[in-house]
Amino acid sequence: MKKRVLLTSRGFSHKGGVVNYVKTLYNSEHIKDVEFKHFAQSRRSGSSPNLFLDIIVPLFNLLKFVIVLKKFDPHLVHLNPSIQRNSLIRDFVYSIISKVLGYKTIFFIHGWDWKMFRNIKKYIFFRVPFVEALKKQNIIMVLSKDFKEALNELGIKDDKILITNNMVNTNRYYKGDKSFYEPINVLFCSRMVKEKGIFELLESIPLVLKKHPQTKFIFMGDGEFLNVLKEKAKKKGIKSSLLFTGYLVGEKKIEFFYKSHIFVLPSYSEGFPTVVLEAMAACMPVVTTPVGALKYIIKNGKNGYLLNNVPPEKVEIASKINKLINNPQLMYKIGKNNMESTIKKYDEKIVSKKVSKIYENTIN
Repeated sequence: MKKRVLLTSRGFSHKGGVVNYVKTLYNSEHIKDVEFKHFAQSRRSGSSPNLFLDIIVPLFNLLKFVIVLKKFDPHLVHLNPSIQRNSLIRDFVYSIISKVLGYKTIFFIHGWDWKMFRNIKKYIFFRVPFVEALKKQNIIMVLSKDFKEALNELGIKDDKILITNNMVNTNRYYKGDKSFYEPINVLFCSRMVKEKGIFELLESIPLVLKKHPQTKFIFMGDGEFLNVLKEKAKKKGIKSSLLFTGYLVGEKKIEFFYKSHIFVLPSYSEGFPTVVLEAMAACMPVVTTPVGALKYIIKNGKNGYLLNNVPPEKVEIASKINKLINNPQLMYKIGKNNMESTIKKYDEKIVSKKVSKIYENTIN
């Protein structure tokens, strides 16, 4: 008899790492003993304040969640929040309802906002309900040793916390070995927001072009600062060396990963970004910051390079990119190693089977 697991996230048509994780898990061919049901959380459109909708939409989601729970009658509810106010409140409420109705819960914390976490830790009226809600979960999953230790400091015991990985379908991104001789394509793929280090990356481009003028930079994604970046690139006279693709999915996205040689993600904060695993599967060295799980999975000279500072400095970003371009053999070696690492540790087949085992142990 298959075990029934209710997965929660936004609808599969939405963007983001949480949705990608849940969608990959839901569609995995490697979990044979689980019947999944996906609960898609509605979200009101528009950003302008609307008190009526701000009340009605969460209440509608709550009612819908209770109906799905009673109808599907899962053995386990797998919640997927981030350390963000609305996300935590929503999923804590869902977990309390699940517990009241007699269901076991897994609370998988994906994104991690350190500023918010410090506020939770600092103020007792945030900390107490946060800790008590977490203690009621059967299992808490996190993406980094740092996150586990942070929860330990709040009194959450080790036996309740599991460190897990995000996952990638390696076969989709590996299209064969690459040539790493110039001209080189440098890829950035994420939301165009300040916290992703986009402006520091843009400032580093002239320093790369000074030594390697044929290098092309690809900015993939959309966001509030996309047009600002385009205007800055124009003013700096580097527009011809940049390509802004907008938000891409599927084969169009994968095509750029295959054509690119170096992946750069100079973020201020991360959990365990799937996009880095996609880059590794596509045989790219990774230049990134030592945040979240990245400080543990990216080893200097083996998987790419970690930047020393957060926020990053343009000179160091350029230095790391130039160091790689100067050594095609090293890039090939790192790219090959990254692809093999994703197969062994982060491939959908490996991770989904581990999640299935966690389900089994939690349910039993």
